[in-house]
Amino acid sequence: MTTGRLLSCLLLGIWSVALGLRAGTLLDTSFQLDPRVQMSFSAMATQPDGRILVAGASTPSGPFLLARLLPDGTLDTGFGGGGWSGLQGQGNPRYSYIRGITPLSNGSILVVIQNYNPFSSGSSSVVTRVSPDGSSAGVWTTFSDSFQLVERPDGKIYGWGRHSWTYSTGGFSIPAIQLFDAEGRPESGFTFPQELVPTQIPSGSVTSVRVCRNGDLVVGLERSGAVLARLSPTGQIRWKVDQWPGWPNTIQAVAEHIAEDNQGAILALPRSYQGAGAFRVGANGFWTKPAFVPR
Repeated sequence: MTTGRLLSCLLLGIWSVALGLRAGTLLDTSFQLDPRVQMSFSAMATQPDGRILVAGASTPSGPFLLARLLPDGTLDTGFGGGGWSGLQGQGNPRYSYIRGITPLSNGSILVVIQNYNPFSSGSSSVVTRVSPDGSSAGVWTTFSDSFQLVERPDGKIYGWGRHSWTYSTGGFSIPAIQLFDAEGRPESGFTFPQELVPTQIPSGSVTSVRVCRNGDLVVGLERSGAVLARLSPTGQIRWKVDQWPGWPNTIQAVAEHIAEDNQGAILALPRSYQGAGAFRVGANGFWTKPAFVPR
């Protein structure tokens, strides 16, 4: 087994431990990774029925594959060809990687492959679709740069990340969110606020998103007009946080994870090379606990 495969198995093992641990119980030993799954994992996701989707490359030169596991870790042989599905739209795996997996409410699966061009310092994202039975359904859409996907309660899909820029033209990337229907066609019902777009270098990006139960979208931003903002389903700003309170002004921290609690408050976990913190935005304002934890 190669070092990459060994590390992948160890990471999946750690992840399975996290799944198996419950308050007051021991490791869930009913989960065992199927030995037929020999690949370097780049992304994982779970479907509503508890089945596990993993994607990656079987060798350093590819190709990229999507596999589905049953909740106990065995390969779901009823999916695709014996548990595997090929992914269209991929470039050279040496310069590409799988950005994320998005299971949709209609049973389809979207996989984002980011392809780098080492000769132009640019990249593009290709979204390939896999049918519920594991058969390839072709390329869903493409983006000019780094994007990920998240589904809204109404079945429409946000593509979020940044628009590309090139060194040769002196341009810069801007944070961006686009709305699509389930077939990958652009929708016109959402407009990303210009107030959150930087007007000069350094460039910015959307770093994380959370679709709320009422359909609102909370976004984490990097080098933009805010560090955290809540948007309506059409893109209007409901509130925004200009900087993480209690953090040194020199810290460029980004929200890597966003969640919504049972009271509808927003929880954000920003991180930078200097430290990390936990923040909560509720109806009565913004409070932190802790404000800043140095590394």
